[in-house]
Amino acid sequence: MVLEAFKRKLAGIYRRSIIEPQLLSALEREKLLERDWYLQENPDVAASKVSAGLHFIRFGILEGRLPNRYFDAKNVAEQIENSSPKLARLLRENLGSFPSSYRNVTLNDHSLFSIYEQLQYPKVDVVRAINQRYLNVHVSIIVPVYNAFLETRECLESILRAETPNTSVFVINDASSEAGFGRLASEYESDKFIFLENTQNLGFSGTINKGINYARNLRPDGDILILNSDTIVSRWWLKELKLVAMSSDEVGTVTAVSNAAGPFSVHTFSSPPSLSEINVVADVLRENAPLVSPPLPTGHGFCMYIKGELIDDIGVFDSHSFPKGYGEENDFCMRAVKKGWKNTFAARSFVYHKQNASFKEQKAKLISIGREKVDSLHPEYSELLDRTFNANAYKSFTLYLDSVIQVNATTSQPLPKILYVISTETGGTPQTNLDLMKQVSEKYECYLLVSNSKTVKLFVLQENNLKLIQLHELHEKIHPSTHVSTEYDAVVSNWIGVLNISLLHIRHIGWHSFGLIEYSHNYGTPIVFSFHDFYTVCPTVKLLDGDKQYCGGVCSKTNNPCVPELWPAKQLSNLNDFEVYTWQRRFRKYLSYISSFVTTSESTKEVLSNVYPMISPDTFHVIPHGRDFIEFTQLAKYPEKNKKFRLVCPGNINIAKGLAFINELAEVASDILEIHIVGKVSNEMRLSSKLILHGEYERDQLKDIIANIEPSFGGVFSIWPETWCHTVTELLSCGVPLFTFGMGAIEERVRSGNFGWILRSNKPIDLASKLSDTSFTVEWEDKVLNVLKWQNGEGLTLTSHNMSSQYLNIYKNLI
Repeated sequence: MVLEAFKRKLAGIYRRSIIEPQLLSALEREKLLERDWYLQENPDVAASKVSAGLHFIRFGILEGRLPNRYFDAKNVAEQIENSSPKLARLLRENLGSFPSSYRNVTLNDHSLFSIYEQLQYPKVDVVRAINQRYLNVHVSIIVPVYNAFLETRECLESILRAETPNTSVFVINDASSEAGFGRLASEYESDKFIFLENTQNLGFSGTINKGINYARNLRPDGDILILNSDTIVSRWWLKELKLVAMSSDEVGTVTAVSNAAGPFSVHTFSSPPSLSEINVVADVLRENAPLVSPPLPTGHGFCMYIKGELIDDIGVFDSHSFPKGYGEENDFCMRAVKKGWKNTFAARSFVYHKQNASFKEQKAKLISIGREKVDSLHPEYSELLDRTFNANAYKSFTLYLDSVIQVNATTSQPLPKILYVISTETGGTPQTNLDLMKQVSEKYECYLLVSNSKTVKLFVLQENNLKLIQLHELHEKIHPSTHVSTEYDAVVSNWIGVLNISLLHIRHIGWHSFGLIEYSHNYGTPIVFSFHDFYTVCPTVKLLDGDKQYCGGVCSKTNNPCVPELWPAKQLSNLNDFEVYTWQRRFRKYLSYISSFVTTSESTKEVLSNVYPMISPDTFHVIPHGRDFIEFTQLAKYPEKNKKFRLVCPGNINIAKGLAFINELAEVASDILEIHIVGKVSNEMRLSSKLILHGEYERDQLKDIIANIEPSFGGVFSIWPETWCHTVTELLSCGVPLFTFGMGAIEERVRSGNFGWILRSNKPIDLASKLSDTSFTVEWEDKVLNVLKWQNGEGLTLTSHNMSSQYLNIYKNLI
């Protein structure tokens, strides 16, 4: 013992007097450290008064802290191999600690983003659009009817199928010459569908004005949508119209695109389409059409959204000049333009138009009369039409939309898009998330959003690989005291808008802005929220107080400050006073926006439900992590007589993972126990010389490493209630029983399968005593047999396919 201590002392002296000066010299020579930036990014280092360079070579490299904002550990190690070999070697040994570098990355060409560089039209401001008015405004849909009751029925049916919250539908019979309106009214009339009749024919414009006046008497602050009775709307048609309408105060009217709507026609059908064919075209446009809002001289009355403020400003349609229609909306829009309003369209809102079901024979004459009147009232109208709709930019855009439809409108509808959200790019959660994305990719187009509070990255899953398509460095960093960045919200919400995400699955919200949740909720995007730890309860993540004791989310009495895991300690310095309750109150607000919750064990669900009792059990699901193994093996080996037991501890081992216990166990049980750590070990404490360290490993390497060790059992000694623990699954896949403490999902799993020992205390001597017990051999054989039962039972069903099938059920019910 004395000799070992002396050797460690000599090694420390040698490192401080010889190695560290050489590394510092290399760091200076290679100009790798930006001192001021390093201290600014790492306030704990600045507070410690340790020099930036010394901290980086002692701790920063081990912890993966960047010495400059553009640091790429792998490239730097290769570049300085000859000039600074010792520093290069140290970097190579710790490559896994550093995040990937995207300094010179070439973003994958993704058409949904690259098309905007070719367009000459302004993008829709999605952040501005999702405002309180978008959420609360009531929209009155005016459907004028003159005969054509079969078409009207199809129109009303499509409205019933569509997403139309906060709306009323006014169906107005303009003294039709045929019978049938009464039957429609008796079938569809309700609080939402209001049926009105004109005692005499008022014409299209007069009927629309009657509907507008009626609706605005009921809802003075509401908006209006004019819809022809010979149309079939798509599911999200109104949502897309509103999005464009609310994107700017200048927008007065927004017209849908169609198959038969003059310059707003973007696709034609060779024969009358079925409802499924209409829906395919609508879905293709919603998933792929660019979010732009070109200024236009006019809209089209077949389906036109009109803001209430515009009506307040210029009045209603000119029913005197345009009694039968054809020209009334052109005049209305020109009057709007002359008062500074903007007419535009929503390329993602497709409405099928049968056209002229009411006035088939009179069409040509009505158009001619209406056009003459518009030209007389607005002499510049013809020139504006030609300059806008015959311009190459507009023609190219509508041709692009048609080509998008032609390419994508197959017999099956386009895949809905899911955006997964994670924080860290290493560890179990990102890997399990990738497994899930691969499993559901046949049914959903999968995207991944990653943030480290400073940089936001967007990936798409293509051919089972993640490809970076967007990258943004935040100037306004996310701070844990608010968990919000308006810059992040603007960037990410526009990404989501461009992609038209169908569902958001937040796997971890750490380092992301809460605006992500609020925006998605306000836009009507369903959200699934997964709990993989206790970050939502407390930023310590693992619910360990300042004394490293489990607190359960209720502040305990401790003289040491609680330390946040993902944030600098100075940014949350009062956790065990009041900040944790502010934290929970903030989360309580945003969790109320979530559609469905998922965690991995019943014990985790219980802890979270105690803190957030408002989460309904009906929306809170337990889905264990699935893992796919090529084969199960039986690698546990009982030691021969007079040989030591071998204990293997896989994973990233730190204090929370039981490092102190493992370290002490190595000392007190060294006569009967040999301890092997497979994975990264933290530098939180001085390690026992009796520990055997194997270093970091890749997922597929663990089986071979364990086979070489020939352990008798494994050890997972987490001092907090883990929510799952992949290392337990990995040990079982190798046929190795395990020791653990009585906490969380690990205890839950061990008790259920009886494939390990649950220690009654955290005293290493108790485990040593267990090994010395004469009955241990029989116990060990029993546990190994139960591990084999797990392999032949639960282990066969605990796959990523079965895991994903449970998520697919949740997704299907939400989208």
